[in-house]
Amino acid sequence: MTVSDTDAVCQYDQYDYQAEFWTGRDYEHQVEHHLVQQLCQRYVAGETLLDVGCGFGRLFPAYSASANQFYLVDYSQSMLDQAQQAIQSDRVTFQQASVYELPTHWPQMDAVIMMRVLHHTPNLDAVFSELNRVLRPGGVLILEIPNQKHWLNRLRFRLGRMSHNPHDTTPMALGRLFYNYLPEHVFSVMQQHGFSMEHRVSHSFFRNPWLKRRVSARVLAGLDRGFQGLLGRYLIAPSLYVVARKTPC
Repeated sequence: MTVSDTDAVCQYDQYDYQAEFWTGRDYEHQVEHHLVQQLCQRYVAGETLLDVGCGFGRLFPAYSASANQFYLVDYSQSMLDQAQQAIQSDRVTFQQASVYELPTHWPQMDAVIMMRVLHHTPNLDAVFSELNRVLRPGGVLILEIPNQKHWLNRLRFRLGRMSHNPHDTTPMALGRLFYNYLPEHVFSVMQQHGFSMEHRVSHSFFRNPWLKRRVSARVLAGLDRGFQGLLGRYLIAPSLYVVARKTPC
């Protein structure tokens, strides 16, 4: 990672994220939608919820029953425009913003969710400092961590097909402003910034193009939910959801 990358923000305005990325990823969407809905029902209580990196509003239906007022931010104005077109509600406020500089005029949030954003943020200290600031004491953070030490990367490293040690605390760079992380390192940074861990679950065990071409998304998502119950506490899948709470003052 370069020094300039630590303060840079990934730009999606010239990329049709909804059409180009999510086409063919019904399995991943179903898994994530179900998990966000489940975790919000279990852990979120209060009036306000902030979605950091809301994109085109893909996950809004999953958490729309969890609070009364919603605040959606994304750095990409074009994706924020798509979200505004898709979500017609006077309970939702939209604003273009970076995770490094979230709005200061909003109330402190009862809950924050941040999905598929951390892999674009090399400056973890700045991220968790800002997330701590916008959450009320005792507020809940639901976060997705891109896991660099999933089982396939461990196998690749053992076979000499990957040079980056998946157990290294150094982020695994997959491109400029695209990183996977050692989960334990992220946990440590979160704790340094006032978050206590309450729950974690690995998911997307079947994220394989060959498999997705041969098995329906609905079946794979159902199998994934079963594997979450059996193996979710182990850090062996490519994505990890964690629930953390801001330490009360």
